[in-house]
Amino acid sequence: MTGATTRSEAAKGVVARVVHAVLVSLIGLLNSIGFNPLALGYVPPRPPLMHHEIPIKNHLIPLPTPSKGDVGMHTYTFIFGGKAAYHGQPMTHASVLVRLTTPRGEALQGVVTDADGSYSVQMTAEVAPNEPVDWSMEAYTPEFKKVELVGRRIAIYEETTQTVETPIEFLRG
Repeated sequence: MTGATTRSEAAKGVVARVVHAVLVSLIGLLNSIGFNPLALGYVPPRPPLMHHEIPIKNHLIPLPTPSKGDVGMHTYTFIFGGKAAYHGQPMTHASVLVRLTTPRGEALQGVVTDADGSYSVQMTAEVAPNEPVDWSMEAYTPEFKKVELVGRRIAIYEETTQTVETPIEFLRG
């Protein structure tokens, strides 16, 4: 049995090498005569356009935690919200990225708008009272139209939760 198995395996190996040689020769022959599958109207399939290939929903880069020496630091909550619209109609599936910058670092968080164009982002930061907190927002439609908004808040001791209502209007372009 061992001799028959060895001959069978050897025969399979020979057949595989012959098939490989025939395929390589055929490809070489087609290339040498200038065969071009695109000339026959063949168009290779394209992958579908995916506008949310980069998962940004609930992506959060936290700000650094203050050290024990940071006296007077408080946790502030910033709530960004509003509606995105395009030509006055709710913009669904728009990507919204909010960047919060303090003297100690920055945080990023992104969301995708709901069916009615609504979005809401809640972020926290350790800030001393009277320090500036800058924010910027980038919003993209599924067709990659872009809107940028910026602003600044001052951390106030008594107001540890600050709401920033920001509508996003995509213009014709």
